[in-house]
Amino acid sequence: MKGSDIDDQKTAEFDPGFFDSARNRADLLRVLRAALTDGTLRAGDRLPNERQIANASGLSRSTVREVLRDLDREGRVLRHVGRGTFVADMGLVSADRSAMLDVPLSPGELMEFRSVVEPSLVNLVVLNASEEQLARLVEIVEGSKHAATPQAAEAADRAFHECLFAATGNRFFMDLGRRISAVRAERAWMKLKEKSFSPEKWAVYWNEHRSISRALNDRDADLARSLLKSHLSGVRTAATLLAVGAGT
Repeated sequence: MKGSDIDDQKTAEFDPGFFDSARNRADLLRVLRAALTDGTLRAGDRLPNERQIANASGLSRSTVREVLRDLDREGRVLRHVGRGTFVADMGLVSADRSAMLDVPLSPGELMEFRSVVEPSLVNLVVLNASEEQLARLVEIVEGSKHAATPQAAEAADRAFHECLFAATGNRFFMDLGRRISAVRAERAWMKLKEKSFSPEKWAVYWNEHRSISRALNDRDADLARSLLKSHLSGVRTAATLLAVGAGT
């Protein structure tokens, strides 16, 4: 997008009350991510400026600035000094993702892939993650303790693991995290999660998330990697057993 094209873009308009549910930093990030995902915000749209979002949400401008910085790190928006913040063109990424999803992945394949890849992120997270990103992990964990439905638990789990990819500070890994989340949103995966959900099982996963986030906040790479490997191994085993059971 050229500079002249950027200057010609109109600021996206939101319905009154759009930011009403954004009571803190995590809420605002969730609201904007949802708008970017569901098409409320489209490629090239100019977001309201920090002051406008702060006034609409009641949050401080520094909080709004941190959220926009997170979205910029994730590659979802582009920030131009003196011009504003614009929705990134994800057309090429979306096309690649659609091609990938034309070949259905089994839950077992997904977990096999994640078990290999996600522990390898830990060193980059420990080295590159900002304090805000590590605090975001804690927010996700604390906000999901009482998830009472498969959908709520899956959303929290997906957010936690995608946050790990984003916290590497590497755009290739950020994009990979979004791709994995897209696969996890597929019906086959959601059906498996719905069948396997129980409050007791979620309590186990929640405690594992909390331990992983604490190790990362302590910048303890060895402990975080060990905990993450154990966590993914347990999830992989459960997914495999359930898939086998469904096929009998």
